[in-house]
Amino acid sequence: MAPRIAPRKIDVAGVRRALDVRQTLHERLAASTPRLHAPAGAETGVARPTTGTVDGTRPLTLVVLGESTALGIGCDRPEEILAARLAQRLADREGRPVSWRTAAADGATADHCTTHLVDRLAGDPVDVVAVALGVNDLIRGRRPAVFARDVEALVTRVRGLQPGAVVVLSGLPDPTTMPLLPAPVAALLARRAATLDERVAATAERHRMAYVPVRDVPLKAEHLAADGFHPGPAGCVLWAEQLAAAIPPLDQRRPARWAGGWPVD
Repeated sequence: MAPRIAPRKIDVAGVRRALDVRQTLHERLAASTPRLHAPAGAETGVARPTTGTVDGTRPLTLVVLGESTALGIGCDRPEEILAARLAQRLADREGRPVSWRTAAADGATADHCTTHLVDRLAGDPVDVVAVALGVNDLIRGRRPAVFARDVEALVTRVRGLQPGAVVVLSGLPDPTTMPLLPAPVAALLARRAATLDERVAATAERHRMAYVPVRDVPLKAEHLAADGFHPGPAGCVLWAEQLAAAIPPLDQRRPARWAGGWPVD
């Protein structure tokens, strides 16, 4: 007869502490993070090629969908935000103006993007949709399976609204590069971020969308905003370079329609 194994004693206090960290981390970060705002006028813009425009070409259209990084928090001027930087990279590469806008909110999770933001993609055709999210899901302790379900719902909706768009999904940044986070917290979050990032990559592969592993972007303190958490202007340059590299050359097969009033002048 096999020896009886004594049942393990559950560390109830430890479990409670773990749950408390998971449930309140985002509130603690909110309380300790300097409050930054997106620059005025950062909702829409137009990027033009720095070396001239190819004759007879229509403007391209770009939407950046997601959380505070997509909104522009961490930058001081509209031309510094991720959407503007990405639009400029595409404009220079394609030799065509790029009309851009954001569909983003501070604190947005993947689920919030689906229920409150993605419908802003409805209407005129969009050439490129860049999705930048996941950090709020991370710090709110969203379970990987739930996060994967939310991202799946979001990209399905994006594809339904803009079936002809090139869609690129940005992975999560590496929390250990953020000076705001104490080292033990950053290390814990980094492990969880890698797990969530795997879900983003799998979703992108399943839908044949581009995926950019932002955790590989060599961000340093000088690339971050004053709060030590959001990417600053220099960080947005690096991030935009990675996103642009994942976007294939864009053609002119679809005629421009500007009923939505995007700025093209």
